[in-house]
Amino acid sequence: MFFILTAMPGATTETMLNGRDLDLTGADAILALPGFSSIIHEVLDIALRPLVYAEQLEHIIGYLANQEHLGFSGHWGVFGVDMGDECLRLSLCSGFLATQRDICAKVPFGVCHCGQTFYRRKPTFFSDKPPQRLHDEATAADTHYCLPVMHGEQVITLVILYMRPDWRPVPTTHILLETISRVLALVFDRRAMDQQLIELVNDLRDTVVRLRGEKAFSESIIQGLDQGLIVVDSLGKIEKHNAAAARILGSFGLLSDGNLDELLQGQLPWREANPDDGKERECSLVTAQGEHICLRYCLSPRGDREEAQGWILSLADITELCFVRKEMEKMNRLSTVAEIAAAVAHEVRNPLAGIKIMAQSIEEEAESSDTQKECSRRIVRQVDRLNELLTEFFSYARPRQAHKRPASLATIIAETTPLISATLFMKSIRLVCRIPDDLPDIIADSNQVQQVLLNILLNAMDAVGERGVISLTAQHLTAAEIGGRKKDFPTLQAACDFVMLRCADNGRGMSPAVMDKVFEPFFTTKKSGTGLGMSIVYRTLLENDAQITVESQEGEGSAFTIFFQTNMTA
Repeated sequence: MFFILTAMPGATTETMLNGRDLDLTGADAILALPGFSSIIHEVLDIALRPLVYAEQLEHIIGYLANQEHLGFSGHWGVFGVDMGDECLRLSLCSGFLATQRDICAKVPFGVCHCGQTFYRRKPTFFSDKPPQRLHDEATAADTHYCLPVMHGEQVITLVILYMRPDWRPVPTTHILLETISRVLALVFDRRAMDQQLIELVNDLRDTVVRLRGEKAFSESIIQGLDQGLIVVDSLGKIEKHNAAAARILGSFGLLSDGNLDELLQGQLPWREANPDDGKERECSLVTAQGEHICLRYCLSPRGDREEAQGWILSLADITELCFVRKEMEKMNRLSTVAEIAAAVAHEVRNPLAGIKIMAQSIEEEAESSDTQKECSRRIVRQVDRLNELLTEFFSYARPRQAHKRPASLATIIAETTPLISATLFMKSIRLVCRIPDDLPDIIADSNQVQQVLLNILLNAMDAVGERGVISLTAQHLTAAEIGGRKKDFPTLQAACDFVMLRCADNGRGMSPAVMDKVFEPFFTTKKSGTGLGMSIVYRTLLENDAQITVESQEGEGSAFTIFFQTNMTA
């Protein structure tokens, strides 16, 4: 920053002499002052140096006070303004005696020469002794200038310059000092502006640092959420997403710089959602690999609803929750049907017993009528058939209590397969068993597990027909493996080990609708059958703390997978 100071021709400069105004007309006289230009240039040079305000004052005033040919004695002082105490405080000085420094350390407004100059706000020359000075104090001189440095109408600094004893006031000196005063004021203004700029830069830097910290903090929170967040523009282009969203929709492809509609092939109707109602919606998606994913999502506008520049989509993978919900609904239905079946079976069994007794009596009393005897026998056979059906009802409604204990799955399979060997041979069905010898024991009722296997194998034999293939495979799953495949087995407890038994066939398979109902009571695709077999399997496994799942595809076969708990802990 560079200052150019000129005195305009005809300008009038007002100063004070012993408290009186001095009117100095004509600025040409200032040009006659010896070395005036060099003094001003030196002062401006100091003003442009990278110094703090106090150092610049000391350098400028020290330089000026050493100009002996102008009458300065080399003694000077600088007072700062304390508006709180209404006084001037001595901050810098040169040539002051210790007693003088003590006296001038604090000068109230209006008391001393300096204090009077504060109110006059004009450069003032004094030739008499200051009121605060002692009469017997020895000093080199008492003639001095009091020079206020102004910022607008406010005095910010006051400078006192002592002159030689033989010096007399010269108008050009007044103009020079007034010019110096204005330079110091401009230095202060520049320093104030620089300080404001520094503070502004510091504030801006602090703001940027804070915003970066807040951004990093927000990013860490967003990235740490289990719920996925996707930011899209009005056209559906993905602008930003968190790690959870990439994990949830990763099977559809990369989210970065993609389009949400194209990525999900329009399966997610997010555009139809009304963000004003704040409701969460659920949707089922199918990946290119045929995997079903259930999502819960909610839509929010970016900015005002009417002027939204895009949308924020929050979503969560609820595939496991949907599976558990479906299992709970299935268990509730099975429980309700079981109670009804138990009541019906109990009420029907007693009348059937009476019908059978009466039919047998009629058969015994019939003398020679073959027709009458044959009808009685048919009645007895149908009653027996109904009794078998009621027995199945009771097995489903009130399964026998399981006596769970450690048992070898390989042994149970070895005892079950001979029961169906004849049928396998007649139908040319090949049974392949791959059961490891080192499997841990399962915790279950071996008799009930054998009944379950027999039921599943019989159904598989019906499904494959002649020359089909049925396979039995088993595998030990540790708790860590279960935890890592929680999405595949959402209902399994990850705190224990399991033995997984899989029975697969290459039969005709099932449609998705049939597969959803395979464990429901009274549901069957056979021409003859009660539809209770797989329901009994399901309830029996529940009693043994085991679980069963089914996979099937029409024309390719079906697979039932059973998970037995072991006596091994994680």
